[in-house]
Amino acid sequence: MKLSRSLQLRILTILAAILCVTASNGAAQKPFGQNFISINAGTGYMPMGDWREFAEDILGGYYHRDQFGSNLDMRLTFFLGFKHAVSLNIERVAVFSSAAIPTAIVDLNGDTLDIEASTAEWHFRSMPVGLSYEYYPRGNDRTVLPYIGGGFSYYFTNVKAQLNKLTGPDPLLPVYDEREEKGYGLHIFAGVKAVLHNKLYFESRLRARYADGSGISSESDDVKIEFTGIDLTAGLAWRF
Repeated sequence: MKLSRSLQLRILTILAAILCVTASNGAAQKPFGQNFISINAGTGYMPMGDWREFAEDILGGYYHRDQFGSNLDMRLTFFLGFKHAVSLNIERVAVFSSAAIPTAIVDLNGDTLDIEASTAEWHFRSMPVGLSYEYYPRGNDRTVLPYIGGGFSYYFTNVKAQLNKLTGPDPLLPVYDEREEKGYGLHIFAGVKAVLHNKLYFESRLRARYADGSGISSESDDVKIEFTGIDLTAGLAWRF
C-alpha cells in the first residue's frame, strides 16, 4: 500500500518531533560539566594484627595501637553516563603503634640479674593511588547524589621504627630503622554528595577495604603492613 505524499510528510514530522524530544531529554540527563573534584578527610579503624603478634609473641612486649588512623583523600570523578562514573584518587593513610618491651639480663647460670625496659614505636604511612567505579542510582542531576562503588589501589608504603631504651646503658639513645614497601588493595564504598551552594557540594563516604601495603615488594619473613579496615571521611566536592 503506497502512502500519499502528505501522509508521508506527517509521519516524518512526527518522527522528527519524537527524535527532538528524546535528544533534549538525553541532554537534560547528561549535561556537560558534571564531573567532580573532591577533598575528604577522616579516620579509620585498622587492626594490624600481624604487628600485634610480632610485638607480643616475638618481642615479648605489650602492644598498643592508636584506636583510629587518619585518612586524607583527593579524588577526580568523571561521569561516563547519567548514572555511571569512574574516579581517580590519591590518598594518605597513617597510623601509629608502640610496644613496651621488658628484657631480662641473665648470667651464665640462667639467673636474672636485671630487667631492662625499652619501648618500640612504629609510624605507618602509605600513599595509595587508586581507580574506582561509582554508580549513582538516582542519576547525576539531583541536589542529593547517593552512590556506591568499588575499585583497587597501588600502595606506596613507609614504616619508621624507633627503639628507646628506658633503663640500662645509654638509656636515652634511640635506635632508628625504616622500610619502604609497595603493595595493593581492594575497596568498596557507599557515599553521598549534597549541594551546599551552586557547584559546591558536601560529601561523605564510608569505605571497607583489604589493603596489603607491602604485598608486592616485601620478603617472606617481613611483617606484613596491612591497612585493612573501615574508614569514614567527609569533605567538599566542586562540580566542573
